[in-house]
Amino acid sequence: MNIEIANRLQKLRKEKGYSQEQLAEELGISRQAVSKWERAESSPDTDNLICLAKLYNVSLDYLLSTDDTIEEIKETQIVDKTEQEAKLLKIDVESKQTEEDLEDNDDHPIDSVIIFVIVIAYLLLGSLGHLWHPGWIIFVF
Repeated sequence: MNIEIANRLQKLRKEKGYSQEQLAEELGISRQAVSKWERAESSPDTDNLICLAKLYNVSLDYLLSTDDTIEEIKETQIVDKTEQEAKLLKIDVESKQTEEDLEDNDDHPIDSVIIFVIVIAYLLLGSLGHLWHPGWIIFVF
């Protein structure tokens, strides 16, 4: 969203005496959504724009007017889209890393059982058959 529009939304809200919380409650949205609009991090959807225009008693044209050229608006859209894609990619990479970490940390009970059996076999060979010397070779392998 354009910073000029974001500043206008904030100015109109304050002129009407609404806090972000009050405006959010009036529109049935979160306070964080209003905050993002006023910081130009996101844009209100069409229904919310219509409600804002009626609430502030202004036209949609006034609410959304800007001095930006078409090229500047397109450039902003491209940058916003690229930033969104980068965030999604980062989230996807982080979730895959988490999945891999979980897979790597899986304790396999079969491994523990095999090690236990080998240790018992070594001890039995050594104590019952007096085969400590060949027993440790078997134990190592």
